[in-house]
Amino acid sequence: MVIVVGMPTPLEVSNLVEQLRRISNENSFANSLVQFYDKSGFLTPKQIFAGKKLMLTSVPGYGQGFSWSLLVDGVYVDSDQGGAFTQIYKVSVSDGKRVIRRRGINVPAWSLVKDNGFAHQRILKLLGEGYIRLLSFDEMVEIGRRTGLCCICGRALDDDKSIDAGIGPVCAKKLKSSQ
Repeated sequence: MVIVVGMPTPLEVSNLVEQLRRISNENSFANSLVQFYDKSGFLTPKQIFAGKKLMLTSVPGYGQGFSWSLLVDGVYVDSDQGGAFTQIYKVSVSDGKRVIRRRGINVPAWSLVKDNGFAHQRILKLLGEGYIRLLSFDEMVEIGRRTGLCCICGRALDDDKSIDAGIGPVCAKKLKSSQ
């Protein structure tokens, strides 16, 4: 399960599919996404993320001049190789604007990533190269268990029950009520 705060608009998804169509003859994965969209009329959040990542990695210049609006809202992690990572990124919409916050494992709070162009382009490049990736809900819970950090809100998990669950009680209630 992926936590999605604000899905791209149908027009944004349609634009992505049209871009994927352009490379679908040379790329079987792009072709499969286009066929799924044509059959069902939608793409799942993971398909949208994968399609955007495919475009970033296979089309030179794609993503230049773009911002975080390319990303599906959710929680991202840098490399996470060997069970360790340095930062998590939370992408969401607040007051109608895309907001990106990051937090280091040993940092007490989220910090805002200002859209100064350079920082966002660097992060998009890291995403395209596979150094940053979208976390599934199960992965967020596992990181919470390992680190004592709720990946949904960013707060420290301070009791054994929350650490065992990998998610804080307030976030758990919100998720349960939204299902």
